[in-house]
Amino acid sequence: SILRCCRLLRLVRIVRHLSQMRELTRLLEMTGGCARTLFWAFILMGFVMTSWAILAVEIVRPVVVELADSHGQWADCERCRRAFNSVFEANLTLFQTIV
Repeated sequence: SILRCCRLLRLVRIVRHLSQMRELTRLLEMTGGCARTLFWAFILMGFVMTSWAILAVEIVRPVVVELADSHGQWADCERCRRAFNSVFEANLTLFQTIV
């Protein structure tokens, strides 16, 4: 019980000192604002890349399959033929290429 009171007093002292450090408080607030901005930027980037991945599956996949089957392209590349088989794999391919 006495140890808990001492810990609580130590915590109160730390909070009192933090309130005196306005620059640190402001820096922490700005870091939180940047984190929110980055979160929404990643959400938007995921939406845009998924939209392009859907288009790639519909448009690019038939061309890739035709090239692989009739012309024997990418015989030594295991992933090339299946890079646009699904939206997930197309999204992964776009992410690896762009980012």
